[in-house]
Amino acid sequence: MATQPTNLPVPSESARDLKFNAGKIDEFVTSPEQKYIDRFGDEHYTIEGINNLAQQVMNSFGYITLTDVSFTIGATITKPNEVLFNEANGEYYKWTGSFASGHKVVPPNSTPESTGGIGAGAWLSVGDATALSVLNEFKEDLASPDNGKGDALIGVKQPYDNTAARTQHDKNAETLSILDFYIPNQPDWTQAFKNAARVSADIGKSIFVPAGIYLVSDSIPLYDQGHGTLPDPDIQSYYKGNGTQFIGEGRKTIIRKTAVSTKDVNAVFYINSTNVPPTENGKRGMAIKNMSILDLTEESVGIYSTSGGVVCSHFENLFIMARRVGVWLGDSFVDVTLIGIIVQSHDDNVTYPLGYGFRLGTSAGIGTSITIDRCHVGAVTADGYDIHSQYSKIGVLSCDNAGGVAYVFNKFRGHIQTLGGEWLDSWSGNPAQNGTYLKATESQISIGFCSMLGKYSNSYLFDLTSSTIKIDQVNATDNSVFLGSPARLRASSLLDIGYFTQYKYEQFPNPIDYDATTNCFATIGNLGGTQYRGREGKSIYGSFTLPTNQPASECYRVMGTKSTAAQSGCAGTLTSIRGDTGSRSTLVMDVVCNGNGNIGTSAIAIKKAVSDPVGLASYTGWYEGVVGGTLYMLLKMDAVGVRNLGTFFSGVTIGRDPNLFRIVGPSEISGLVSSTIGVMKTESAS
Repeated sequence: MATQPTNLPVPSESARDLKFNAGKIDEFVTSPEQKYIDRFGDEHYTIEGINNLAQQVMNSFGYITLTDVSFTIGATITKPNEVLFNEANGEYYKWTGSFASGHKVVPPNSTPESTGGIGAGAWLSVGDATALSVLNEFKEDLASPDNGKGDALIGVKQPYDNTAARTQHDKNAETLSILDFYIPNQPDWTQAFKNAARVSADIGKSIFVPAGIYLVSDSIPLYDQGHGTLPDPDIQSYYKGNGTQFIGEGRKTIIRKTAVSTKDVNAVFYINSTNVPPTENGKRGMAIKNMSILDLTEESVGIYSTSGGVVCSHFENLFIMARRVGVWLGDSFVDVTLIGIIVQSHDDNVTYPLGYGFRLGTSAGIGTSITIDRCHVGAVTADGYDIHSQYSKIGVLSCDNAGGVAYVFNKFRGHIQTLGGEWLDSWSGNPAQNGTYLKATESQISIGFCSMLGKYSNSYLFDLTSSTIKIDQVNATDNSVFLGSPARLRASSLLDIGYFTQYKYEQFPNPIDYDATTNCFATIGNLGGTQYRGREGKSIYGSFTLPTNQPASECYRVMGTKSTAAQSGCAGTLTSIRGDTGSRSTLVMDVVCNGNGNIGTSAIAIKKAVSDPVGLASYTGWYEGVVGGTLYMLLKMDAVGVRNLGTFFSGVTIGRDPNLFRIVGPSEISGLVSSTIGVMKTESAS
């Protein structure tokens, strides 16, 4: 009766298990079966099974033809896939029997029959010498990389009706990888990328760059198909040519340059767009996508083109860390996209500072049809974005901690969806950046939304020269601090902001800086004080929120000038509401102050009967005095303090005067006297 083992865990010292295992050892060593069952019911290979498995593996490697030996000469067989020639019938045989001694000895003048027999577990014929030679030659051809061999010998066909039979070579040729261009023992990947760039442009295929780190020691040139003479004139179409395209696997695909370039600009990717053949030219149809570009060498640039720029080219999903500029392109035009690009300085930006984020276009400003979206610049010492382009579109851009101007536009004409700016590293003291959020020259721009967070230094939030900027909304967070002026306007510039959150006159220590010689003006939504509205020599109509910082002491509101040199004034209705629980008041007053030294100044204020008694006492009379060197007509106010529910003016303002409607105290006024020309009336109800 067979011994029944236990289920005790290994190692078991049970006598039954010891006896059972002794039988299994005999089965493992001597059984012709290939597997046996242990005491837990699991299968294991016997020696016979291991030999068979090893023979199968070795057979998969193909046959090894023994030379200078035969059954007649004698031989020693050491491997199951070695084959021995039999002169008697001209066939080769392999030994499928035991190799227990480590080899199979064949004495001289032997035959397969005399040295073990023919059959399973003995000698088996593998064919005649000619067939084996053909087989071995095919195996060599299949492993060969030569043209017409290797994968060109394998047929493929999609499992659908009406599909073509092709070779595996043709199928593989549909895609190219940078790994196809790397030759072993090259010092780095520089030459591989240069070779791949040329092939990509010539045949119109993108180069796949798998995830990994690729070290290069020189710039990688990008080409287009126009770099040489082409036989097909149709390909010479300006917008049709192919260009170099590198497509990574994501930002884990890292191109890192380790040495200064041999080019005139130390760039990782270099585009010579001069349109001058033969070898280095590149302008059209290029793409760099889905990778990280790193270069911490001196004055390095991530992607660079000469002044000619690029055409029909796309740069997307990139992380760029450099020292001079992240992306620097010349006057590019027609279907050029920069999408999802992050340009960031090194964390140690003292040792490895970054100058600019994006520099697009030249001073000529002839670039067109560019789309920029979802891009970010972080911690640059100069400007975040410097963009020159005509009729182009910008989506969402952000810029953090720029030492210069966040957004610079020169000869830019187009629409912008959203701009964001933060200066998070400069809350104490004067910020390191110059405080300018947006600077525009000879530009016409419509902007949907501007957002800002941080401390803005003694400069101009918006700096415009010969430009018209219309912004739907500006959002300044509660903790934004403004130390300078809202804007500087030069050369007939217009700044129109529909809505400015947290906008108060006292937030900006300095008023808007207007050009004294041209017609410049700014409008700042319903939350903007009218001191920021006006145009030289013109009248502006609108509904304005007035400053309400009235002290509970003697004070005056500037209503217009009494001067020939500086003419300003107003004509409209002033409404003032005070809503403290202890004292509520409402004033509605028509007012005209038309200051003109040539024909005489008109100054009339008529308080309405609809005002309550406290409101009717709000403005007590007309005065004259000099504020900031200009003689003004002033309305004296009561001493009840701030109209906390607001003071509003609806009507026309005349001229351009940053002091119009300001509230000033006696200490700010020189030569203060009661006016003899001002008229103050109260309208009686009938």
